[in-house]
Amino acid sequence: MAQETLDGDLSTLVREAWETALGHADFGDDDDFFAVVGAHSVLVARIMGQLGQAVRTRLSLRLFFDNTTVNELARALSAFAAVPRPAGR
Repeated sequence: MAQETLDGDLSTLVREAWETALGHADFGDDDDFFAVVGAHSVLVARIMGQLGQAVRTRLSLRLFFDNTTVNELARALSAFAAVPRPAGR
């Protein structure tokens, strides 16, 4: 149950980052960012920067290219979000 909650919170975080970068919410959680949404790599950098701040670690763009839906990216981020970070980092 805790993992489902974490993934749900991360899905919301990812969805909000996509909405901010794209300027709209006309996509589903299983829509491919490039194929269906029609976005491009410049937006990927913005999204990953925003998500990296949220989970307090630097994220590679490769993580996004390997996980191109909201649900896939949220699952991939769960590994980073579960790692405790020292205060002030």
